[in-house]
Amino acid sequence: MSAPRGMALINALIVVAALSAVAVALLARGDQARERGAAQGAADQARLHLAAAPPMAIALLADDTEPDAPVHLDQDWATPRRDMEIDRAELDWDIADLQGRFNVNWLTEPEDWGDAPRAALIRLAGARDVAPERAARIADAVTPGANRAGLWDAAAPPDGPILDIAELRDIDGIDDADIDALAPLLAALPPEAQLNPNTMDPALFAAFLGIDADFAAELLEPREAEPFTDAADFYGRVLEPLGEEALEAFPDGLIDAGSDWFELRVAVRLDNARHGRKLVLHRTEPDGDIRVVLSLPEAE
Repeated sequence: MSAPRGMALINALIVVAALSAVAVALLARGDQARERGAAQGAADQARLHLAAAPPMAIALLADDTEPDAPVHLDQDWATPRRDMEIDRAELDWDIADLQGRFNVNWLTEPEDWGDAPRAALIRLAGARDVAPERAARIADAVTPGANRAGLWDAAAPPDGPILDIAELRDIDGIDDADIDALAPLLAALPPEAQLNPNTMDPALFAAFLGIDADFAAELLEPREAEPFTDAADFYGRVLEPLGEEALEAFPDGLIDAGSDWFELRVAVRLDNARHGRKLVLHRTEPDGDIRVVLSLPEAE
C-alpha cells in the first residue's frame, strides 16, 4: 500500500472514530435528558398526590370530630395512615392534636395564665435533657418584658405570639438540638388555645404537676376507656383527688376537652423519591369548617 493511500485510510479511521465519539456523547446526553425528564415528571406527579392528601385528611377530621365536642385518641383521625396506594405512589400521613402539646404562646399572656406554664416548660425541658438555664432563656424570649429583645439573634424578636416553633431557633444561645428535643411536645397556637386532657402527652402532664412521667401516665389511663367529656370531668376524675396543688397547677380556663388545631404530616413515595409537607389545620368559627392555615415543605 502506498504512503498516500495509507495516510488517507488513517485519516478516514480518525474521522469515523471522532464521529462515533460524538454520537456516543449525544446519545449519553439524550439519555441524561430523558432521565431528568422522567425524574421531573415523577416529582410533579408526587406533588399532585401530595396535594390530594390534605382534603382527604380534612374530610376525615370533619367526619370524626365536631365543634365543642370531645376530641380524643380513640377516634379514627388519630390512627396513622401507612402505604396508601395512589396510582404508582404510596402515601403516609399522621394527624396530631396540637392542643395536646405545650403552647409556647401561653407565655405571651402571663396575666391570663400566671407562672404555671413557665414552670411547666422548664420541667418539660429538663425531662428532655435541655439545661434549665436554656429553658428559662426560651421562656424569657417569648414572655413580654424589657429583656425580650436582647435574647434574640440578629433578627428582631417576633412581635407578639410565635407563629411557628422554628422561630425559637433564632433565640441567642439556644442550640438546634434544644429545639429538636422539645419540638414534638410544643405548639405555636393563639394564646387562648386550650389544652386537651384527652390528647395531652403524659410528659406534659408530668411537667405541669411536677411528678414522675410514669405516674402521670397512670393517672391518665382512664381516658383510654372513657375520654374526658369536659374540663370539669378532668378536674373531678384526676386533679381533685391529688389535692389543691394539682388544681393550682392548671390555671382556670386552660383545660378543654375539644380541639380545633391539628398538625398533618404527609409524605409521598414515588420511584424511590420522597416528598413531604407539614400542615397546620384549624377549625374556624362560626361555620366549623377545617382549613389549612400553614403549609411547609419537609426535607426530602
